[in-house]
Amino acid sequence: MDADIKSTALNGKNIYYFFFLILSTALGFWMVFFSKDFDGIGFFSKFFIAVVTTFGGFVGFVSGDIVRRFVMPDFVFSTGFFDLLKTRLFWMCGPQLIGLFIGLLVSGSFLENSSFFEKEEMERPKLEFTEAERQLAIKLSKGISSVLPTDFKSKTMTIYTAGNNSVVGLSVGSGDDYFFGDSVNVNNGSTCQAYEPLNPQITGQLYYFARMDCKAEIKILGNKIFVSDLNQCGYCGLNATLEGEYTSLAEIEFDYSSGSPTIKDVRRAQ
Repeated sequence: MDADIKSTALNGKNIYYFFFLILSTALGFWMVFFSKDFDGIGFFSKFFIAVVTTFGGFVGFVSGDIVRRFVMPDFVFSTGFFDLLKTRLFWMCGPQLIGLFIGLLVSGSFLENSSFFEKEEMERPKLEFTEAERQLAIKLSKGISSVLPTDFKSKTMTIYTAGNNSVVGLSVGSGDDYFFGDSVNVNNGSTCQAYEPLNPQITGQLYYFARMDCKAEIKILGNKIFVSDLNQCGYCGLNATLEGEYTSLAEIEFDYSSGSPTIKDVRRAQ
């Protein structure tokens, strides 16, 4: 009879472990095959990562079960039925689930960031100018390059435009970060024109003007930039402004063979 009891308990434990193995497998394969984090990796590489991630999750489950048996109290006190149910459910499978998820995340993250599997770069379609955009980009590029000071040393500058007859040139990421802005109020002819070095607050995302008395900031979000608090910096005439949202149009590549920046190429901003 004791042998039957032990056999029943062993079978129950085997089913218990098998259930969590299936759960770990399902979650491991879902993490790898349905997550964008693993895009660009071949099928067999994904399959191998999913298997290793599953193993990591199951190891986490077993570790959680060991911890559960070691720290689980002999008695629990509750204030009611639902409190007792919640406590019993936690000590039945809580530590194992926590361990399982930690194992999945650690093993998956390790393999994702490892150098064993090289991701194929997803080729983005190359953006091209319309004829109207090309003519506008060339015109704006010539206008910007004609007023750049001699201390401008960047190899490229991205042109951004807004619907209020404003154009902004931004050159960041090369160590020498610059802002150029030009705007005209068509109603009264007042203008804004600014050329300022920038200080990166968050490189590639947030920049401040290097002049301490000007609190303007520039935020970069994808192909858009947002210019704020520039009107207080003394660049603009009555009702003219450079503040607002801008969308990228073109990228200017400069040539310095003559000593000063001249246009080498104008291409569509990607």
